Amino acid sequence: MDTSRTHEVQRITRDTAIEAFRAHFGGEPEIVVRTPGRVNLLGEHTDYNNCYVLPMTISRAIWIALRASDKGGARLYSVDYDEECSFGIERFSKQDSPKNTSEKGESGQPLPWFEYIRGSVWALGEQGKGSKGFEAIVLGDIPKGAGLASSAALEVSTILALDELNGYSLSKPDVARVAQRAENEWIGLKNGVMSPMISLIGEPGKVFLVDCGDLKYTSFDMPNIVTMAFMDTGIRNHLDGVTYNKRRDQCAEVCKILGVESLRGATQEKLENARGSMPDSLFSRAYHVLYENMRVQSAASALQYNELDILGTLISESHFSLQYSYEVSCPELDTICDIARSYSACLGARMTGSCLGGGAIALIYTAKARDFADKVLAEYSKQTGKKATITFGHATEGGRAERVG
Repeated sequence: MDTSRTHEVQRITRDTAIEAFRAHFGGEPEIVVRTPGRVNLLGEHTDYNNCYVLPMTISRAIWIALRASDKGGARLYSVDYDEECSFGIERFSKQDSPKNTSEKGESGQPLPWFEYIRGSVWALGEQGKGSKGFEAIVLGDIPKGAGLASSAALEVSTILALDELNGYSLSKPDVARVAQRAENEWIGLKNGVMSPMISLIGEPGKVFLVDCGDLKYTSFDMPNIVTMAFMDTGIRNHLDGVTYNKRRDQCAEVCKILGVESLRGATQEKLENARGSMPDSLFSRAYHVLYENMRVQSAASALQYNELDILGTLISESHFSLQYSYEVSCPELDTICDIARSYSACLGARMTGSCLGGGAIALIYTAKARDFADKVLAEYSKQTGKKATITFGHATEGGRAERVG
C-alpha cells in the first residue's frame, strides 16, 4: 500500500508482536504493550518552559512483548534492527550513561535503540523501582528522527511493561516523568514532558491541551472535515539534539536575566523591559516561547468553537516563528510548508518535532487529501530534487499494557 497517497493504517498488531516473540524466544510473552507516537499541532519548544502544548497521538506505535526471566538481567531483541542485546538490571550509575561516554558526545550521532530501554530501567531504579529479569521483543512503525516521538514511545512502552511486570502501580504522570528523566539524564536530550504524556493520555479523535507545569489537560474533538497530514522531508540531521539542548540552555539564560523559574513566569512587559540586557538571539528565543504559548491557547479556543481558519492561521504563524525567531527549521521544511500552504486544501502548515529536519504537519480538508498529497509530493521533488512522503493519521488510544492469555 502506498501510504503517501492513502490514509495511514496500523501495520503492526498485538498478534504481530506475540508472533515475533514466539519466533525469537520461544513460548509466550506475559505482557504486550502498545504506545503511539504523536504530532503536536502547536506548542513547539514550550513544554520544557512549563507552558502549554496541543498534541495528539497518531496511529503509528512502538510495541513491546515481554516476559519475566529467571536468568536475571534484560535480554532484548529489536525486530526493526534485527539485533539482540543484553544488560544487567541491577542499579547502575549515571556515569554509565551514553551522555557520559564517547558513544554520543558533541557529534550528536544517534544512540543505539537499546539505550532508551536501558535508560528507562535506570530511571525507574533511581526511584527505588527494581525489576525482575526479563526478555523482550521490540518493534514499531514510527519513523525514526521524523519528529513523531519514537524515542518517547519506546521509553513509555518499557516503563509500562515493567510497571505491569513488577506491580509498581505508577500513575500516567509518574510514567511520563520517569520517561522524561531517562531522556534528560541518560540519553542527554533536555526535552520536556509533552511527548511521553500525550503518548499515555491519547484518545481516538481527540486533541489535548496539556499544561506542562502541572500536567493537567483538557481534550477537544478533531472535526472530521479536516485531517492532519504528516509530511516527512526525509531529512535527518544528527546535530538536532545538540541544537535542541542549546535552545533549552538559552531559555534558561533568559530566565536568569528576568528572575523567573521558567518562561511560563515571564510576560511581554518583562521581556521588553529586559531587552537591552540580553543578546538579540536570547530575546528572539524568549519571544517565540511567549507568543507560541499564546498561540496554543488561542488554538484551543478555535478548536472549541470550530474556527478552523483561525486554527490553520495559528499553525502557519508557528512555523514562521520557529523559522525566524527560534531558528530551528531548515530549507526543506520551509519549502514543503510553503508548497502545502499554496493549495486551497490546506488551512495551515508548520514544522514539527525538535529541529533541523524531520517532518511537518498540514491541516487540510479531508475530502481533498489525496489530491493534496499528489500535488505537494510532485512539487517538492521538483523544487528540491528530493523525495518526501505524506501520510494521513488519526488519533488513537494512549499507551497501555495487557496481560497475555
